[in-house]
Amino acid sequence: MKFLHVADAHLDSPFLGLSFLPDNEKEKIKRSTQVAFTKMVDYALANQVDFVLLVGDTFDSPNPTPSSQTFLMKQLDRLTSNQIPTYLSFGNHDYMTKQDLLVKENEYLHIFDQEVSTLNLTTKAGMQVAITGFSYEQNHILDDLTSQYPNAVAGVYNIGTLHGSLKTTNDTQNVYAPFTLAELVNKNYQYFALGHIHKREVLSENPLVVYSGNLQGRNINEATPKGFYEVNVSEDFQSTLNFVSTSEFVWQIVPLTFVNEVTKSNLVAEIVDQINAQIEQTTLIEVAVQNSEVLSPEIVELMRDHDFLTGLNKELNYHSLVVRSSFKSQAKIVLSKTDQQFFDEATDSVFTNDALAELTKNIQKKYPFAVDYLNSPDYIEKLKTQTELNLKQRFEVED
Repeated sequence: MKFLHVADAHLDSPFLGLSFLPDNEKEKIKRSTQVAFTKMVDYALANQVDFVLLVGDTFDSPNPTPSSQTFLMKQLDRLTSNQIPTYLSFGNHDYMTKQDLLVKENEYLHIFDQEVSTLNLTTKAGMQVAITGFSYEQNHILDDLTSQYPNAVAGVYNIGTLHGSLKTTNDTQNVYAPFTLAELVNKNYQYFALGHIHKREVLSENPLVVYSGNLQGRNINEATPKGFYEVNVSEDFQSTLNFVSTSEFVWQIVPLTFVNEVTKSNLVAEIVDQINAQIEQTTLIEVAVQNSEVLSPEIVELMRDHDFLTGLNKELNYHSLVVRSSFKSQAKIVLSKTDQQFFDEATDSVFTNDALAELTKNIQKKYPFAVDYLNSPDYIEKLKTQTELNLKQRFEVED
């Protein structure tokens, strides 16, 4: 038996922060989520998988555009018309009801309700499968629903689908069907297909508890390869994972270090040479200057200018695009011993998940997706770096 574990397609994703790009480039980027989804369906058909799991956030919002609804209808029809059962659940972004969806359930398309339920399947080879899951009816689920999942059935390949996140010590972050790994393992299922976290990750090998990640990276914090898992199951229920990439493009932070004197006349060539040496496919790029102290304020301002970036992009390989510039200085803030101690203590106390959650609780209420950023170590490190740079502009520094 083989099935696909797919999550977080985020059709209709707006790809914020790219408004300065030419219209054709913006349109290509916006279409990338549909391209990635199409690649997944192509793979399912070419490999005649037994079924497909869509574990939440197929859409980016509970009000998808008509074009996205029509697109999904056509893609699901490709699967079901080829007798490939598909099991769909709604997540915290696309919390909907069956009635809200343009496509309707049929013999091969099954949509989970808001209550935890189990659907049974017999594959063409005769393997018995039980698939348990639920859908979101609002963007937050505070309760741990794993107690409602039935225990595994003997002689059946048991799958749990769950769009949610691991419990943390901070209750403000436990808003997406929180669970503990121990709870899932104790169900004795052969496989837990997880959604919500966009980073591909295996939480447990035995049994398999897996985040497949999303199909297409949507920002620089989603720079790892994106796609889905094909799960191959032997007659004795042993499961192996095969990752399949679907990314139309990748995101990459490209570090730049300037050794020679940088002038306007050699700036573009210097940047292009360093970028092209570090990319291998179509890439959306954040250039990260490592030693910005060697650059004049005028050049720093130029590298942040959207018109400058647009011209620079014409020189890059693979039709890649620089979409952002960031700057890091090697210079050190000159502080007294006492001030340095207070600075270190403030850094250690402020840049923690709990402290940032408290500082941004009002933002999180208005923009729930902010929780995802605050749970990212990379994002917290960026906050620290930017804060340090801001301080260096106010204090005397030394090389």
